[in-house]
Amino acid sequence: MNEKYYKWGKGLKQVEDAAERAAETLKEMSKPLARYVNDTDLDNFLKAQEREGDPMLDYIKRKQSEATPLAGVKPIYQGSFNPNRFGIRPGHRWDGVVRSNGYEKEWFSHQNARKAKAEEAYKWSTSDM
Repeated sequence: MNEKYYKWGKGLKQVEDAAERAAETLKEMSKPLARYVNDTDLDNFLKAQEREGDPMLDYIKRKQSEATPLAGVKPIYQGSFNPNRFGIRPGHRWDGVVRSNGYEKEWFSHQNARKAKAEEAYKWSTSDM
């Protein structure tokens, strides 16, 4: 029981990352000290690095994004939600609970009342024409 809370206290992702780093370190330690031309691990490591000012970097990123079209698409919230002044949709992880103080609802009712009053005044002023 204490092990579980100890892991959770450190953070599960951090524990996984530390184990991955330790495995990578052991793998690197098992290799010979001298690196030769035909070392595929070193080649792959150097190819994976992104260097600033690389003219091909934009091209490669564009090609990779075209190959995986869903990588840049963010999920959207599918349920119904109350409108707000700015037209911002809730995030896809929203639980549906409205935690406002009622200002938005009052703001919308005030705007609607103002429009209705203006329309009624216009109709009244043009009714006898």
